[in-house]
Amino acid sequence: MRRLVLVLSMVCVLLAVGVQAQAQLCADESFYDARSWTWSYKGPCSTQYNCLAYALGITNQWVWPWGYSNPTSSQVESYLEGEDYGTTGSPAKIISYGSSSAVVHFGRVTGSTTTAAKWGSMNLLDHGSWSPYYSNPNSYGGLVDIYYETAMIVSISGPTWGDNSGTYEWCGSVSGYATPPYTYDWRYSYDGSSYTSYFGNTQCRTAQLPLDRDLYLKLTVTDSVGKQAVDYHVTFNSDAACAKSKAAQGSELLAGIQTGLDELAAKAQSSSPFAPALLSSSNPYAYTSLPAYQKIVAQGVSALPDIRAAIKLSDHNGLGEYLLAIAAGEIAGNDLKQNDGGWATAKEWERSWGSYLQAMPKTVDEIVHSGRSEQDRVAALVELGAPAIPFILDAVEAGAFELLPAVEQLIDRLGLGGRPAPDAIGPARKVAIDPETIKILRSLVTQKVIPPC
Repeated sequence: MRRLVLVLSMVCVLLAVGVQAQAQLCADESFYDARSWTWSYKGPCSTQYNCLAYALGITNQWVWPWGYSNPTSSQVESYLEGEDYGTTGSPAKIISYGSSSAVVHFGRVTGSTTTAAKWGSMNLLDHGSWSPYYSNPNSYGGLVDIYYETAMIVSISGPTWGDNSGTYEWCGSVSGYATPPYTYDWRYSYDGSSYTSYFGNTQCRTAQLPLDRDLYLKLTVTDSVGKQAVDYHVTFNSDAACAKSKAAQGSELLAGIQTGLDELAAKAQSSSPFAPALLSSSNPYAYTSLPAYQKIVAQGVSALPDIRAAIKLSDHNGLGEYLLAIAAGEIAGNDLKQNDGGWATAKEWERSWGSYLQAMPKTVDEIVHSGRSEQDRVAALVELGAPAIPFILDAVEAGAFELLPAVEQLIDRLGLGGRPAPDAIGPARKVAIDPETIKILRSLVTQKVIPPC
């Protein structure tokens, strides 16, 4: 009898474990079985990181340096080379899947025959093979390339929030392939754009926050053979004007996106085949069909200040933040991707956006006086996007009337207003655009990242 009770107890425990594991899956087991012949549960669903991030050893960022289309193998190789991964060497660390013309997925090598991979915003899974996916249209496909790590990784740890009265510590840590001893170079900034001020050369720094200002840190570490790596960190000052107010506004934007993602996840538990198929994608542009995303884009340029503040103030760097960055690019008419290059996470977008805005007046002026043909100058101005409009209009008012078509094209392309009256010509010609829109666009460049209430 005692033996029977023990056996029954073990059976109950095993059943309980199985039920718990199944409950943690984002979709029915059949969804995973149809795509992989060898898989097991490793971690819960999350919109904070995707397959590429996990393959890079990151679990708090949604990383995707390309645009709407999935990258080619050569584009992947180019990006990973910049992250210190190559197609030769040892040991193997990252595997790409799909085809040479469209890489759709990444896994991280965990053993001589095993991998682990994050399925989009779905589960983190263990796989008993380096090539665990079926070659069908609904799966990730076969192995494309194997990449080997040569990276040196630097991370800053420290508080996200502080105030005028506190004293705080920030430390740098080094991991990956690096040779000690290390040299530390700390720099700080008040706006997150220009890190020119010296902050110290030790592994850890202790200091107060600047009075009523946020502190942006940049740490460059050099190892004994000259290899370098960089990390960024920001500590927000809660005593700064409007910091709490803007944090609340930013959280509302992110909450809307997250609600949409949560609703999608709920559908994945139902019989709908669409939801889990979408959730298994690591390409963030696949999620732009969500109504929550479209709602933010529909707000137009008025959403741009809050989008930047939301990303900058967020403690996370996941899919929600990435979708806000995409929305800003769609609203502004410039995604800063530089032909599928450039930024790979929302926080990187925020820094690129800051540099882009800071340079806008000078960039417009250089194009206006470049001596290029009228057609080329108009095309170059249009490529800058909506934030260029106030400064193009300044040039028009100063006499460069031939460049007014650039504003008209931006207004038409981005839906910012009507066209000028057909009988208005020459200096008298005006564009039909809301003055408040002009004010917002100009303030993006002239005001602080987090504007006053």
